[in-house]
Formats: sequence, structure tokens, C-alpha cells
Amino acid sequence: MLQHGRLLTRLDALEASLAADRPVPAGPEPAIRPGIPAPAFTLPSLAGERVSLATLRQPGKPVLLVFSDPNCRACTGLLPSLAAWQADGRLTVALVSRGTPAANRVKTDPHGLSNVLLQQDRETALAYGVDVTPTAVVIDPAGIIGSPLARGTEDIKALVARALPPLAPAHPAPLAVSEAGPALVLPTLNGDPVDLAGPSPSDRVLLFWNPGCDFCQRMVDDLRAWEAHRAPDAPALILVSAGDAGATRAHGFASTVLLDDGQGAGRHFGAHGTPAAVRMDTGGRIASPVATGKDAAGGPAPRNVARCLERSSVTCARAPCSRNRTAS
Repeated sequence: MLQHGRLLTRLDALEASLAADRPVPAGPEPAIRPGIPAPAFTLPSLAGERVSLATLRQPGKPVLLVFSDPNCRACTGLLPSLAAWQADGRLTVALVSRGTPAANRVKTDPHGLSNVLLQQDRETALAYGVDVTPTAVVIDPAGIIGSPLARGTEDIKALVARALPPLAPAHPAPLAVSEAGPALVLPTLNGDPVDLAGPSPSDRVLLFWNPGCDFCQRMVDDLRAWEAHRAPDAPALILVSAGDAGATRAHGFASTVLLDDGQGAGRHFGAHGTPAAVRMDTGGRIASPVATGKDAAGGPAPRNVARCLERSSVTCARAPCSRNRTAS
């Protein structure tokens, strides 16, 4: 109704200006416009984790913030496009919705969407001047508003077409079993370098992880249980986290945790989403294919993590939910 009222006001001004043969006067400058700092926020995800704008921002990657509602038909129609943009990986796509987690899961889970955040009412939408859904805005990696608000499905698609940075070079082909692992050195949470291709006293499972990924969060309890009851002959677990160091540290994993801010380590192994895993032998060679999606038994990973680790694979519930790729 507010939008309709504004349109009528502008039409009145247009008719008056045409009658007087003079330019249409400019309206007031919008509160949210390119070049100003984006309003900060911290909201719960569907998994209950607190996610902030600072958490979503990554070096060199714009954030597409989309305001939605589970009862909005146009929003539901936009979900496949959001999933495709999230899978593309050139934008960090975050959905700011409202209502209950259950109502939102019904809409978003079939598309494997991550970064679905819930307002208590409309507080974040109001901070961004959003009065209709769906509405989207681009925020640059420095936290500055990078576009005007785009309202409606077609305007949002046009906004994304303009905002997408050039495609990066194609990912290298997945490494074959018995092939040497890539020469990658990543820091631990304490800053100590670790060579992923170096020799190890036991086999290792590299679990590519992101604390902002809903499906990763569903694995936390089972990962901790596996750590607490790890068999003597089980492989060592190394979490390669693409997210915020503080959010990763807060889980208190006993296993080695490495930081991969650019989320590029997994791609060298053929892992284009999170969570995903691959096993390496003591000599730094690939010992299993990359595991993502449902396992062969069909059960969700949170119940099968220990068994999957022991048989050289880790799988996740329903689908990988990375900003890079979504798979069924």
C-alpha cells in the first residue's frame, strides 16, 4: 500500500509537469543508496547460529542480500535463481526472511539454500528501507552498499546480471585416487602452517567446512562424538574451514582445524561445496573420491559421520550447501 501511494504521488507529479512542460522534480534521496556503509545486523540462521554481515563478507566477493517471506509467491518463484547464484560462487547470497524456521525450511530446503537468516519481525528490512518482498541489494566486500534496492523478481535478476564479477578460470579436474595431493599450506587456528601434501603418521580425512553452512552445523554433534570415541586405527580428522575463525573456534573441535579464507582449497581436490570430504594416505596421496551429498546407504550424514570416516568418506544431510555449488 505504501508503494502504491508513492506511485500515485509520482504520477501526479508527472502529469503536472507534462502539463506545464517542465522537468519532473526529483524525489527525496533514498536512505539506502550506493556508497554508504551497509547497516550492520546479526541474525539467527535456520540452524540457530548467529550470522552477521561481517561473517557473510569475504575478500573479493560481493554479498547479495535478498529480503523474502515464506508466504510471498514471488519470493518462492525466485528461490531456484537464488540457488543457482549461490552455486555459481561469485556472490555470497544471503536470504533475510521472517516467520518460523519450519515455514522457511519447507521453502528453502528443496533448493539446498544456505545463509537463510530470520528477522524477529521486520527490523532488518526497515534498516535497509525495504517495504516489499522480494527486494535485494548488493553489498561490496568492504561493507559498502553497491547498488540501489531492486524490487521484484525481474529487477533482482537484472541486478545480479550487473553485479556478477567475471568468471574465474575453470576449476582443475578432481584428483584421482593414488594421485599426489596438491601442495597447499594452510594455517591452524593458532597460525601454525600445515602442509596438506606432507607425510603423516596416519591417514587423514580432510573435511571442507564452513560455520555459516546450515548442513555443516547439523554435523557438529556427530563430529564431536566421533572425536570422543575415535578408534585407534581410524584416520585423523582435519577440518578445513572457509568461514570466520572465531565462529569455527567456538565449536571447540579436538581435531586439527585449518583456515581457508578464500574457500579455494577444496576446489583443488574437486570439492566445490561444503560439507565435503576426501581421504589422504600417509604419503600425501588421494585415498578416496570426494564425498558430498547423500551417501550410498541413503542416510543423512549427521547419523553416519563415524561410519563414513572409518570407510573413507564423510557425507552431509541432503546436499552440499556451499556458496560455490549445490548438488542433490
